[in-house]
Amino acid sequence: MIELAGHRTRQMVTDNVASIFQFQLPGEEDCIEPFGHCLSDDEINRAESFRVRRAKQHYIHVRATLRHLLGLILEIAPQDVVFGYSPTGKPFISEATSGGRTIQFNVSHCDDVALIGICEGAEIGVDIESIDQRIEVDEIAALVLAQNELAGISRYTARERRLGILRAWIRKEAIVKAIGCGFSVDPRDIVVDIGPQARPELIELPEEIGKASTWKVFDLPLGLSHVGALAVPSLVASKSTIGVSDICPVDGYSRIVALASTTTLQRADCED
Repeated sequence: MIELAGHRTRQMVTDNVASIFQFQLPGEEDCIEPFGHCLSDDEINRAESFRVRRAKQHYIHVRATLRHLLGLILEIAPQDVVFGYSPTGKPFISEATSGGRTIQFNVSHCDDVALIGICEGAEIGVDIESIDQRIEVDEIAALVLAQNELAGISRYTARERRLGILRAWIRKEAIVKAIGCGFSVDPRDIVVDIGPQARPELIELPEEIGKASTWKVFDLPLGLSHVGALAVPSLVASKSTIGVSDICPVDGYSRIVALASTTTLQRADCED
């Protein structure tokens, strides 16, 4: 059973504040049967379609955790949360269960780490990737980086180049997921800073999906093994008081949000 700090979770999701919950996914031998009771028939069918046991377990765990978080926020049972899908496949909470609230969310996971981003009143996108040395970053660069971005990373050391490519990749993914345009946009048409700053600049977007000035991208402090990114509308970033803190539930979720007033992300522990 998933246990969360319910009163804290409800208080932390407020208008124009982006909350990101970070958590560990189960190992291949872990029992996940209790997690699946709240899934819809469609989600159960999707889970059964995974041929690799680990992928199935991760999908069930992430969907169940998402349902529990949204259920706490909306004050309904996890199994009562009903999702709809945009023409490009982006999920949203149906009007039937939203209670009139505009709760937006986004999910990403890599290896055994997952992120769930939630924001009331504004779109949100998150992405996470491993800094695994086995990942062929040059192949990624050819697929996702614009020419000026490729020229920029050519001046980096090997390690800086690797991190620069991964950062650019996840920053673009976060933007695409926030906007909800799916794979209709060539990532090479999105231009971002490739440097290590916590608040990288979004330089260019294709005209058909909006103006770069209307979005902000932030790096997330996820430790040494992964890099993460958050994308929110710039109006949210400029008007919100956003920080980083732990919500301290049993399963160790963390709330991470972009800090609009400084150039770095900050962490502040909280008590149960």
